[in-house]
Amino acid sequence: MKVMLVDEEGALRLRLGEALLETAGIELTLCPPDCGPEHEAVFAQVCRVGPDVVVLDVSMPAGGALGLIGRIKTLEPSPVVIAVSSSSSAAYRTLCGRAGAEYYFDLTREREELTLAMSRLKRQMRC
Repeated sequence: MKVMLVDEEGALRLRLGEALLETAGIELTLCPPDCGPEHEAVFAQVCRVGPDVVVLDVSMPAGGALGLIGRIKTLEPSPVVIAVSSSSSAAYRTLCGRAGAEYYFDLTREREELTLAMSRLKRQMRC
């Protein structure tokens, strides 16, 4: 299962990447931190790599994460989008879902749930 991690914060990206690699059998690609004002670099890399899953930090400083989720979901085949943040705001969770994210995890409290979701997705995609 190919997973792309999009997060501009270097230290968090490494820790989250390590946590994702705990799920055996995933191929992890780290998106470069220079995303540009409209995340064109991220979208271009998603198109090039063709990941099965995109894990996207929705609190990226350049903004526009909701629009990026929507653009990613237009691709065929459409990757699963997992939105992550350090906020448990129900309103933002709902906005991410409406934009197309299948999952939303608050990394301050739901890191284990993210790992479990990755394991489930890997099993589902193997079938």
